[in-house]
Amino acid sequence: MEQLYDALHRLYIIYATIGVVTLTACVYTYLTTSGNVIVNVIGMRLPRQVLFVLLPCHFVLIPWTIIQSYSAKIRAEWFISNELWFTIIAFGMSMVENMYRGKLVPIVLCICLYDWITDVWAGISALTKPAVRTGIKPSLAQIPAVLMWFMWIFQSDDIFLSIIALVIVAGNIYLMFDAVNNEGASYALLLLRLADVSIFGWSLYVLRGLPQLIMLLSAVVSLLALLKFERVKE
Repeated sequence: MEQLYDALHRLYIIYATIGVVTLTACVYTYLTTSGNVIVNVIGMRLPRQVLFVLLPCHFVLIPWTIIQSYSAKIRAEWFISNELWFTIIAFGMSMVENMYRGKLVPIVLCICLYDWITDVWAGISALTKPAVRTGIKPSLAQIPAVLMWFMWIFQSDDIFLSIIALVIVAGNIYLMFDAVNNEGASYALLLLRLADVSIFGWSLYVLRGLPQLIMLLSAVVSLLALLKFERVKE
C-alpha cells in the first residue's frame, strides 16, 4: 500500500495539470464565442451554454485532485473514504462529457476520465497486490507506449488536446526517470499503462477503419509494457 500511495501522489499531480489545461480550454472557448452556438473543445461538440455547467465542475475537481495527492503523500486516514466519493464524482463528470464527444473522438481525455479510471485500477491493485521492479530496463520498456502518446501531439487540430497529450508524455518521462530507483514511480507507470489499455481498448470498440488499427497497436504496446511488471510473491 505504501507504493500505491506514492504512485497516486505522483499521478494526481499530473492529472491536476491536465485539469488546468481542460479548464483553460473551456474558459477560452466560452469567452471567445457568443450566442447560442455549437462549439468544439477538447474533443467535445456541445452547445456553448453547456460549457458554463462544466466550468464549476472543473473548479471542484482540480483542487480535489490536488488534495488527494497531498493526502496520499501524508497517508491521511481520510484518504480512502474521500477516494470513494472522488471516484464517483469524476465518473459522473466523465460520463456527461462523453455524451457530447465528437463523431471522430472515441473518448474525451480530461482530468475526470483519468481520475476515475486510475481510482478503479488502484482499488483493484490494492486487492491483487501487484509489485513492480525499479531499474533501467522496466523504465525503458515504457518508451514505445510514450511514443504512441507523443504521436497524438501532432494528430489533433485542437491545440488543447495536443497540450494534454504533451502533459501525458512529460508525466510519463518524469516517472520513467524516477522509476529507476523508486517503486512508487514504477507503480504509477503500471497504473498509467492500465489506464492506457482501458482508453485504447474502448477506442478500439468505438472506431472503425485505420483509426481502429492505430488504437489496436496502442493497446498492444501498452500491454507489452505491462509485461515488465511483476506480481508480488506472497
